[in-house]
Amino acid sequence: MELMLTGRMVDADEAERIGLVTSVVADDELETTALDLATSIAAHSPFSVAMTKQVARANQDATSLDQAMLLEMRTQMLALHTADCREARSSILERRQPQYTGYRSR
Repeated sequence: MELMLTGRMVDADEAERIGLVTSVVADDELETTALDLATSIAAHSPFSVAMTKQVARANQDATSLDQAMLLEMRTQMLALHTADCREARSSILERRQPQYTGYRSR
């Protein structure tokens, strides 16, 4: 709130220290770091990534903790019925990388 009300500028190190950004990298490492992060996200179930984004956005406007928790519970129940959930369990038991297919149900 202080930064929004004062317009005070912060450098990269302070932005990282106060949690405004998650990491600071050198200019020549930016593209590689961004691609590594994108690759890490893309390795997860498309359904899970999409629902995580949707729930995070929706809960910004949640009127109560109960409302936020109900949305999270609904989303988890939906996720349990996807092929990707079954694939995640199988890949863990078989000690292999998962091969997610997206939104298909069982």
